[in-house]
Amino acid sequence: MRGYKIKIIFSILSIILLFLILINMDIDRNTYNTMEEVLDDKAIKRGWIPAIIPTSSYDITEIHNIDTNQIDGNFFYHEKDEMSFLSHFNEDNLTWNGFIFMIDRDNNFVRFKSL
Repeated sequence: MRGYKIKIIFSILSIILLFLILINMDIDRNTYNTMEEVLDDKAIKRGWIPAIIPTSSYDITEIHNIDTNQIDGNFFYHEKDEMSFLSHFNEDNLTWNGFIFMIDRDNNFVRFKSL
């Protein structure tokens, strides 16, 4: 019975510690309907959004961790901008200026992540 109580106390303390760690992480999440909103927020200038994303991009999301400088994001784009966007990459290298891209051409959807 004593071992059971110790396990419960340890579990509760672990949950409290995890909660304290999570609330101290400096993570920001931003969503933008259009590129105009991205530009207004200066997200490209701050380095949160890659400067090469198409002007037709929409439903743009970026998450950045100020402590680790890690950036993750995604967006949709209109097909008319696809070739121009893809021209920034080699066929086997989807990196640009410290970002790696995962492109779903069927759905005109892109995920990006800082390297």
